[in-house]
Amino acid sequence: MRHPQRLNVPIQLARDVPEPLQDQLAAQLRSAIAGGQLAPRTRMPSTRTLALVLGISRGVALAAYERLLAEGHISSRWGSGTYVSGPITTPTHPCRTRFATPTHPCRTRCPALARTCAMRLTAGRRA
Repeated sequence: MRHPQRLNVPIQLARDVPEPLQDQLAAQLRSAIAGGQLAPRTRMPSTRTLALVLGISRGVALAAYERLLAEGHISSRWGSGTYVSGPITTPTHPCRTRFATPTHPCRTRCPALARTCAMRLTAGRRA
């Protein structure tokens, strides 16, 4: 380990509950990120270090990291480590999403933005 990182967030894993350990770990890390306990661009400990500190297998730590990576809460840089991406924010309005479709809800529910949605849909078909 070149520079082992410490995790300054208390993690409590319960082995006597039906929820898998990787789900418990991912949920606690997710809430720490959302709550601001883990700031954006904070380097996370390696899966080996995390497993050693928590007394779990590396596979459990790896599964939790992979889930957080898939959800966008953390990012991995090859040769550098794993970092907190920051809190995930949801779009304030469905029109702001990249994946507008012809059945987009704003065509009927949002008259103020219906024209914008129609323009985005038309532009998306041409591309």
